[in-house]
Amino acid sequence: MIALFKNKLPDSVKQLSPFRAERLNELLSLLQNNNQIFGILLGGSLSYKEDFVKSDVDLFCLVDQVSVFETNLNTLLALLPDVDAVVFQGSFPWTEKLYTVYFNNDIDFSIDLCLISSENAETFFWEPNGYILLDNGEMINKSRTKQIACPGFTRQPFLKPNPFSLAVVTLKKIEKNISRGHLWNAIEQLNIFRRYVMQIIRLNVIKHEDFLGRVDRDIEDVLPSEINLKLSKTVPIYHSADIASKTIVLIEVFICLLDYLQESNEKLLQDWISKQLDNERIKLTHHIHNA
Repeated sequence: MIALFKNKLPDSVKQLSPFRAERLNELLSLLQNNNQIFGILLGGSLSYKEDFVKSDVDLFCLVDQVSVFETNLNTLLALLPDVDAVVFQGSFPWTEKLYTVYFNNDIDFSIDLCLISSENAETFFWEPNGYILLDNGEMINKSRTKQIACPGFTRQPFLKPNPFSLAVVTLKKIEKNISRGHLWNAIEQLNIFRRYVMQIIRLNVIKHEDFLGRVDRDIEDVLPSEINLKLSKTVPIYHSADIASKTIVLIEVFICLLDYLQESNEKLLQDWISKQLDNERIKLTHHIHNA
């Protein structure tokens, strides 16, 4: 590895194949010499897992001006040998702008390039287990130190204004789609309903845990076993009765979470939510019996 990084990389990197290590080394060299890059953190599975056979590489780059850096990104990546494709995946709470680089001679290997604007350094979640490779002005280190002192910070990207009521709106769409025979859409809405339920869990069930992981990825680390078991029983097959049955199980999980409604800005909707839950459960039960 290049001199700047050789003493900062975890042992996991040494276990990469020569091809993967070379590609990482080349990209780090390019980033190190780019005046738009203020900092680099190596995160993802290489920073916390022991099995690296299927691991990609996650590089979180603190960039002066992301839009300026993007203008020359394709030119920069064209300097890497063996690049097969560069895919822009979009913007996400845990990556900001995310580009993924794929290579010709190792179809299962990729490098995620996450571009974080310098103006967002303090509010971006810098993985506690990540390895800081470059940090001009210690912007990453200072931001991460503050975040580690406030574990609740890791849940901030999931702060939505009304997950309880939106869950109920989604629930009503499930039953409506079952009634119309639109089962694929019903399954999709069930997935969305589950997403709201898991969001509430992330924000509330683990609120008092000393948890510093990514709540989107590491939820199994703190999820109560009984909730985990019930959630595992909410994945349906393409059948109206099964979709209805799995939705009822998810309703039961949702009802267990209603105590947290009192801590939210939706507590005035509790009667409406309870009424809707009872109504939808009755209609879903009919789908099971009439199948």
